[in-house]
Amino acid sequence: MKKLISNLFVLLVLMVAFLSCEESPVIVEPTDLEEVRIAVVLPQKDRQTIWKNSLNWVAENIQKANIGVKVVYEWYDEENVNLTDLGKTLSEREDIKSIIGCNISANTQELAFALARKKENIKPLFTFSTSQELPRIFGHRGFLWGLCETDISQSEIMLSCLSNEYPEIKKVALLASDDIYGQTFVDWFAFQAVELDMQPVSIQTYKTASELQSCLKQITLSGADALVCVPAAVEDVIPVYNYINHWNLNTDAENPIALMFSDKAYNESILKGAEPVDFISGLAPASHPSSGFSVSYEALYGRLPYNGEAEVYDAVLITTLATLWAEQHDEADLNKAIAALLNATATSQGGWTAGMIANFYHEIKAGGTPALSGATGTLDFDSEYHTTIRSTSYAHWITYKGKMVVIDYY
Repeated sequence: MKKLISNLFVLLVLMVAFLSCEESPVIVEPTDLEEVRIAVVLPQKDRQTIWKNSLNWVAENIQKANIGVKVVYEWYDEENVNLTDLGKTLSEREDIKSIIGCNISANTQELAFALARKKENIKPLFTFSTSQELPRIFGHRGFLWGLCETDISQSEIMLSCLSNEYPEIKKVALLASDDIYGQTFVDWFAFQAVELDMQPVSIQTYKTASELQSCLKQITLSGADALVCVPAAVEDVIPVYNYINHWNLNTDAENPIALMFSDKAYNESILKGAEPVDFISGLAPASHPSSGFSVSYEALYGRLPYNGEAEVYDAVLITTLATLWAEQHDEADLNKAIAALLNATATSQGGWTAGMIANFYHEIKAGGTPALSGATGTLDFDSEYHTTIRSTSYAHWITYKGKMVVIDYY
């Protein structure tokens, strides 16, 4: 009897195992994912230290969203490629969905001119370059997607920061690069200073680092209480800081000169000197604090995102969803698909996550047009041409103990 029970037990176990095997789903890795190929035109020297985090992260979240798409990047070194030739080549390639670039406003302009030679179905160009010239020249063509407000806003907020932090400031000066990036600040600085009850006493521009000392000498002689610096390159930040710091320590001026840098300074290279300098201060576009992007990024990568990383993330997100929307609505011009998705203002933040990407996808597949939000915020674009975002969050940052620390948001 015991042997019969034992045999029945073994038979029962084998049957359960057999049925379990029959009913278990077979997991097969997808091999027919649609490729969304994006050209990235940014400095090669920063590829590993800055851009790979956001580019890899958004690609991973799109994969986790299980929307049948994989993102593929083609990388071009902004500093060592003929941008005119590149723009012509990319504009004719059907496999390239969009282009992200450039880090320098003048380079973005050159690339955009090359793309704009095509009369129709121009490749979408996503940028975080912030010169006012870019939307002025290209906005009506409907292919340039500025994921930051122009520097008209940044200039005003920098002056407001200085005024709020140092109420004693009466006289302000500007040091700016002599290019289209610095030109926005030059055009608006004096007007905005007067509006804030400050006196603009010196506006200096420079083309090369060799001109910095002469410009700074003129600024210190002007009696300025504060300096807004718009550097041509991140390598200029420490020399400017050292000059002003030395002036403050070795003169009998009633008030030291307060110094604030624009977004170009928000780069990890200023932390890599022989002795990291504390309390360098600046302003830079940032992800919206309510989106959760910066908090999640810091938890994942051990630092806050640098200038442009949230915008790059959103560029990939928008390209991917617009590609799916265009297919669903039989739209050949991807820019029109992007405009449709950015035509409404999202009511919530956080659309950059894998879960929200999946939700956007299902709404598109159902024939809808979701109002997107992303890492930068609600992605609220202007209603006429849809090519310039209308709301940007700015982070007021300082360097401290080898890190860049955000002390406030605007």
